[in-house]
Amino acid sequence: MFKDLLIPMLAGEIPEAAVNTACAIARQHGAHVDALVGVSVITPNALAWAYDPAGVRETLRETADAAVAALAASAQARLAREGVNHGVRRCGSIWLTTAEFAAACARSCDLVVLARGQLDDMGRRLFAALMSGSGRPVLLVPDGAAEPGRFERVLVAWKPSPQASRALHDALPLLRQAQRVEVIEVGEADQEPLSRDAEQALHAHLSRHGIEAQIIRRDGSHLNPAVPIMQHAALSTTDLIVAGGYSHSRAREQILGGVTRTLLEQSACPVLFSH
Repeated sequence: MFKDLLIPMLAGEIPEAAVNTACAIARQHGAHVDALVGVSVITPNALAWAYDPAGVRETLRETADAAVAALAASAQARLAREGVNHGVRRCGSIWLTTAEFAAACARSCDLVVLARGQLDDMGRRLFAALMSGSGRPVLLVPDGAAEPGRFERVLVAWKPSPQASRALHDALPLLRQAQRVEVIEVGEADQEPLSRDAEQALHAHLSRHGIEAQIIRRDGSHLNPAVPIMQHAALSTTDLIVAGGYSHSRAREQILGGVTRTLLEQSACPVLFSH
């Protein structure tokens, strides 16, 4: 079960979709929710400190501290209204970016929850840092979710990769609670299809965890595999997609597009990513 959830709040505002979903999951699992607050601070190069105007560093630090204190108070008040066990953590390093600090903090939680509305340029860097540097799953929630945290119908996007396997296993607490679990494999031009033996092994593995999953195959050799995944999710009224993040290099995803980028930008339902 999930016992520690983290909501990064690093852009000066409270992401309501992430708060609503994280707190709903916390109530289901008896979990603790932490808000991580912080701001980016432009710090002069240490080698040039002797040439800075007097008080520049102090002014930057004081301004940042005031902004963080205000956001921490708002986050504390917002989480208190949800009636879950909660806390507020502050980004306290001038040597790490807020994204790097968030990735470090996430290593001691079970699940990070982000809202799609947070994915501006800084938010995308945050997501990439969490994927590559935290070792923890990230749940991305679209704004305005009808029933936050209620994942009765789950679709696992499967391929024979470490990322997909990690995502599947990170999602086990949610899969066990789901009423329906589907595993979809979309054929790719450079990938061998799941063999019958491998399919049976995957089905048996999930059964031992108390999960009866239906395995579905779709031909996607001429498409971005995210397209048939999202199409099936829409037709089957899926509440949650589970997917490996950045199975290809992040640079390739940014330039050519890929499953992670497409799901990140377009999925109508929440997506749990793991790398």
